[in-house]
Amino acid sequence: MDISILNEAYTAAQKRLSTLPGEIKKLEEDGCINASAHWRGGKYLTLLYPVGSDKKKEYVGARQDLQERALRQIRNNIKKRGLEQAQRDIAAVIVALEKGITLLAGAVNHTVAGTPMSVSQAGLLKFIEGISHE
Repeated sequence: MDISILNEAYTAAQKRLSTLPGEIKKLEEDGCINASAHWRGGKYLTLLYPVGSDKKKEYVGARQDLQERALRQIRNNIKKRGLEQAQRDIAAVIVALEKGITLLAGAVNHTVAGTPMSVSQAGLLKFIEGISHE
């Protein structure tokens, strides 16, 4: 296995994780509605909120601009929830990579020419990549 794969995965995960808060903020600024759309007669829109919400339903009506806004905000909420889940998933991947890196550091500390080494997590990836090319 090429050790640089760990470095690439770790870097990519950190980069993606750093972009998610900005994407979530943009969606929130545009508005997020946790509701589903219910149409009457294919023309009149009502938003139905989940059980336990402060609101049960909200009449939007037939105005196209209000309908488009409400539907966009429903989509924003769905995207936001997906991005929040992605944050949790990526954070878990980063933790797993860090644990793997720590285990590799321990293995490297005990196996490289019998010389004890102290390698920080931040510098470990460069170190491992360097020895894999020797």
